[in-house]
Amino acid sequence: MRSIAAAIAVSLLASSAGADPYAPLDVSKLPEPCRKVAEIPRSTRSADPALSARISAASCEVDIALAGLRLSDDDASIAATNVASGPIIATLDEVIARGQAHWQMLALYVKGDLLFGLEARLRSTIPAITQATPLAAAQAIEHRHDVLEPKLARWDAGANAAFRQFTELAQANPQLVASNPVLGHMLERVAISAR
Repeated sequence: MRSIAAAIAVSLLASSAGADPYAPLDVSKLPEPCRKVAEIPRSTRSADPALSARISAASCEVDIALAGLRLSDDDASIAATNVASGPIIATLDEVIARGQAHWQMLALYVKGDLLFGLEARLRSTIPAITQATPLAAAQAIEHRHDVLEPKLARWDAGANAAFRQFTELAQANPQLVASNPVLGHMLERVAISAR
């Protein structure tokens, strides 16, 4: 789930709403493994490193925030996942709202990937049906999926909206995609997910 975002090495700490997305992050509030990706060189004279730091830290932080949760396909797990991921999504939304097009695209991709990943994490808590699964157990598993899917609709809609916005920005800024192989790869991944 985090492969592209981690490879980009863009970081982000879940900052409070309305915080200046160009200001350096308070790395002391980040989990230890995420601090290095959130460092901004003192010599920087542009907003790019701060925006990069927010996206990278978010990518790092989400895995750590969710790693401590014991998930299942129940409402409590969905609520806990929302609490754990909420500040991270808010930080990505800050970058989307205030960054230039390439930062918006990176943050949109990470957000969509994160939301689809949350869905996958919850779905994976339900056992798989195999050839050895008795009929009654298979029916119970299918019922669990039927109950869970509507609960994941908000994440699914958010992920699809983020990927749709990413695609619109890519179409409006073809030079960015052509000159940035990371954005080009992300666009390919978004197109695959839309199939």
